[in-house]
Amino acid sequence: MLKSLAGIDIRHVPYRGSVPAMLDVIAGHIPFMVVDLQPALQQIREGKVRVLGVTTRARVAAAREIPTLAEGGLAGYELVAWQGVVAPARTPQPIVDALATEIARLLADPATRDHFAAMALEPLPGSTPDSFAAFIKTEIERWAVVVKNSGAELE
Repeated sequence: MLKSLAGIDIRHVPYRGSVPAMLDVIAGHIPFMVVDLQPALQQIREGKVRVLGVTTRARVAAAREIPTLAEGGLAGYELVAWQGVVAPARTPQPIVDALATEIARLLADPATRDHFAAMALEPLPGSTPDSFAAFIKTEIERWAVVVKNSGAELE
């Protein structure tokens, strides 16, 4: 997606985690990387790496000083690392509802919000099992297009 939208010739280099990749950026072995904000925030704030922008639509609460890539001129690029809670497909609805209620209660707790904010995580407001399922479907469709357009093939 970045290669296509930015019109740049780059190659994906797989790493076994963000720490080894970050070390190679700091050492100058690779010119840049796209990484979750949380593991990079310390290196950014210590001046070990130069951040170009966050890949979200809006600035991230944990680092309001970092502009979005769109603010830097790369409109249309959005890459959000997300996590969620899933259960087996045949989980009874009362159990799904109970889990959703408890998760919503936890996310409404100020201590939980503060803990997440410290890790640069922002819960999706108003998320429900149905809205999360719709989000996952949209993400699969969006990334299927990116993979197809990239010409990537299974090895």
